[in-house]
Amino acid sequence: MILKSRYYKAEGIIIKSIKFGEGHKILTAYTKEFGRIEVTAFGSQKPKSKLANKTQLFNYVRFLLYHSHTKENEPFAVKEIEVLNYFDKIKEDYSRYIAASCIVEPVVKLIGREQQDVGIFKLILKSFYVLDVIEERKIIYLLIMYLVKLLSSMGYRFNLDLCAVCNSYLEGEIYADSFRGFPLCGRCKTANSLKLSNGAAKFISWAQNEEVFKSSKVTMELETLSNIKTALQKVYEFIFNKSLDGWKYFYNLETTANR
Repeated sequence: MILKSRYYKAEGIIIKSIKFGEGHKILTAYTKEFGRIEVTAFGSQKPKSKLANKTQLFNYVRFLLYHSHTKENEPFAVKEIEVLNYFDKIKEDYSRYIAASCIVEPVVKLIGREQQDVGIFKLILKSFYVLDVIEERKIIYLLIMYLVKLLSSMGYRFNLDLCAVCNSYLEGEIYADSFRGFPLCGRCKTANSLKLSNGAAKFISWAQNEEVFKSSKVTMELETLSNIKTALQKVYEFIFNKSLDGWKYFYNLETTANR
């Protein structure tokens, strides 16, 4: 991204915040205009600062930013900030707060700086709006649907008609593997591959094409949910050679969504 001006307007969600120096913060925000950026909020850690509340993690904000162009990889600086949504319910509820952390984890870890993608921005924002109102027992469905859609937006859209290794048509059983990918046919699977149930395969195919608000209507058997969670973990490890560390709370949780 080439910046020519010194002042910029941007709207985005604050996805990471760290203390910096005496009373300052460095924020990471995913913005509609620039993708993931780093922003310095000078004085925002001070008790009487007007920026303290406005620069909280998970706020949806509109920035007026400044960039001097004097140093390579220099962060933007906040000149003005308007909060469009505080997402108070997310911050007040432990499960929702952890879920919000799950939503932003792959964005922080995997998406490069200043790579604009309006589709990913809209997906994150819509997921936060859903998370703010969805029943707690349905949060896990939002998360797995979000992950499927995020991977698709990042270029990893799954064609469940063809084997990812040999490109043959998939007839019958489908497998996921941390080392060979997804989807796999019976000939390309390994001893460590996971067999997907019909329900799991149908959900992944469906989730790629539907809006995240429909996660509130999802119901499934616990066995199907467990199958999907394990499959997505294997897919994530295959693509990025990383695990979903922050997702362990929900991945280990016994859901009561259908009870």
